[in-house]
Amino acid sequence: MRDEWYAAVVVAFIVAILIMFGLGLRRGRRVQATNEQIETNQKQQIAIQERQIALHERQVAALERIADNLERRHV
Repeated sequence: MRDEWYAAVVVAFIVAILIMFGLGLRRGRRVQATNEQIETNQKQQIAIQERQIALHERQVAALERIADNLERRHV
């Protein structure tokens, strides 16, 4: 009787471990997909920020040229 009970407990433990492993693999795939999406979004954000920085630099250069021209006119 005890041997059967121990065998059942061992089998139940093994089944539980296999189920947890299977669920862990599924969760791991979902986490990996989410991480890849986050990486893609971050790359897009970096590209947008780089374009904005370049635009601001061009605007600053244009404003400096305008200020220089205005100073020359008043001198």
